[in-house]
Amino acid sequence: MFRFVLLLILYLLPSFAFATKRLAVLEFRGVGVDEAVLRVMADDVRIGVLEGINKQQVDGHDILVMTRENMMDMLSSMGKTAVDCQGECEVEIARNIGADYVVTGDLLRLEDTYLLTLKLHDSHTGLMLAGREVNSTSLLELVQFSQQASQEILVSGLGISFPLVRSRT
Repeated sequence: MFRFVLLLILYLLPSFAFATKRLAVLEFRGVGVDEAVLRVMADDVRIGVLEGINKQQVDGHDILVMTRENMMDMLSSMGKTAVDCQGECEVEIARNIGADYVVTGDLLRLEDTYLLTLKLHDSHTGLMLAGREVNSTSLLELVQFSQQASQEILVSGLGISFPLVRSRT
């Protein structure tokens, strides 16, 4: 318990001192999809968010994108795992790890089509700020679309303006 409190204080201190807001991208859930694909999708969305949000501000606050390692360390200190981030408690997990905003994702395979649903929540109010669905028959193509989709939810949910990522070749 002491370790958790110490980690929380050390982790949140920069937020108060430098008016920083934190954004977490939780691990994605999926049906009919391999865990490795879900991990790559979540990482790709993290990269898209990081590239798009670099040096942006929301309500006068800088935005810090939390790493998977940061989140796993905080969860471990609470006696939880990444699996605990799924389901109804996504916003609560975001609150517990000190994130102001949280991006969640679900990947579903329906027949020959993959459907990725991204949601952006404000962890303080619990309100969903934005959502975006993208689909493709190709997982590789869907991975490519995921960065742009992640930036689009930041534009619509947080009012951030930036050039969207270019498609990869």
